[in-house]
Amino acid sequence: YRLADNLLLILENNNNKNMKSDLQDILLFNYYKGMLKLYRNNISQARDYINYVFKNCSKKMRNRIFVPFFIVNFMTGKIVKEKSLEIYKCEYLKPLYKKLVNCRFDFSDELRNLENIFLKYNVLKISEYFLDYIILRMNLIKVFKLFCVDNKLEIFYVIEICKMNGIKLDGSDITTWILNIIDKEIVKGYLSISKGVIVFSKVNPFPKLDNLVF
Repeated sequence: YRLADNLLLILENNNNKNMKSDLQDILLFNYYKGMLKLYRNNISQARDYINYVFKNCSKKMRNRIFVPFFIVNFMTGKIVKEKSLEIYKCEYLKPLYKKLVNCRFDFSDELRNLENIFLKYNVLKISEYFLDYIILRMNLIKVFKLFCVDNKLEIFYVIEICKMNGIKLDGSDITTWILNIIDKEIVKGYLSISKGVIVFSKVNPFPKLDNLVF
């Protein structure tokens, strides 16, 4: 990783000196820099680079990079429109897409079916590790709006919505999950185990996922 970082830094410095760089070279440079950030587990920076490329590249290239574009955006709280899957010839993502946008935890079969494709684009690792946390955040937002009182939410409601959406967790499992997403600042607040509640931040309980690192 350090060697790749140093190489990209040299290339970036050369590009700054030579402003005549071809757009295609600039886009490829930013794409690989984004993928390097992904390897380094910095999803938010990876998103910024990949989004820049996606915005400025040809439709043919968008078809090729749509998978990492879709994943890094979903991980940071932005869901692409379903019709984009057809536009960029990625209809094979639809089964997984439908599970994710409906806040379902039981997407393991859909992810397994995409294993080779996700390995090709180097997004399998973060998908296996992080998708559950993002789905949990989405479900927390739902029950927060319905049942939160004075910024306090009973863990019971979290367990119930998780069951409704395809996963059975007992109290200790959900406690671990909640502690993890608080630690990663996917949500802000703290867990009162003795009272069985999540106490959310009054200011910003569900912050933008702009500094997401795992």
